[in-house]
Amino acid sequence: MRPTEFIIHNEKTDLDILINNKRKPNLTPLKKLAPKIWERYQAYDKKMLHGYLGRYIYTNVEKSALESLYCKDIAFNSIRDKITSLSLSSCPYCSMWSPSEIDHFLPQSIYPEFSAKPSNLIYSCEDCNNLKRARIYDKNRNLLIPNINIHPVPKERIFYAKLAEGRNGWFARYHYHIPQSVSDPHREKLIMQIQFFELITRFQEEASKEISRIERRIRKPDFRKNRTRIINHFRYEGETEEEEKGICNWKAVLYRAAWKSNEFLDHCSNLE
Repeated sequence: MRPTEFIIHNEKTDLDILINNKRKPNLTPLKKLAPKIWERYQAYDKKMLHGYLGRYIYTNVEKSALESLYCKDIAFNSIRDKITSLSLSSCPYCSMWSPSEIDHFLPQSIYPEFSAKPSNLIYSCEDCNNLKRARIYDKNRNLLIPNINIHPVPKERIFYAKLAEGRNGWFARYHYHIPQSVSDPHREKLIMQIQFFELITRFQEEASKEISRIERRIRKPDFRKNRTRIINHFRYEGETEEEEKGICNWKAVLYRAAWKSNEFLDHCSNLE
């Protein structure tokens, strides 16, 4: 289930609750803005699938009131709790770390009316949130990355890895391949997402650390020179990571490559 599925049918009701839960000085401008906010909510749902959504200019008082929708009160916390509880166990942008922060897909500083709109809230990791910041459109008004609450999520493999031995030991070289089943507009967004969040570089850096951990683990008596047990261990680790964190998780990809690499298996089987 996607984070926003629970609220699609009653978004208007939740918006009213958020507004009515406010106190002065924000309550009055929010009540006046309520029809405009709802109009913008509907425009978001229609236009975000295909690209650019123009911004609306608010006064400083209005902007401050709109930003107050995203705060730690009972009404908003109920929305936040549902989003976090229904999200994946790994960041949807990178599939590397556990999510810990709410990212405003359209930045709150530019689109304050979407401060508490569920489909604009992405539960992500700190690294990706910092990398993304307020960047969302390119100079041609094209979305740089997909919104996982709206755009289709690929159900096929995208990332692959190959293990090789270098001067300083074994390392993993990652690459990506977007399946033909992904349509052209979304294909471009996925490629931009990979580049935008520097996923290949980040995957390879973490893989090098994980390979060192693997080698230390394989040196233990339970695995030493037992190729079958090593293969079963790699398969178990990869399948577990894939089940818990998704098919694009860097560690799942690494372990899949490990048990398929005869050279790396030979290396592990001969560790003392």
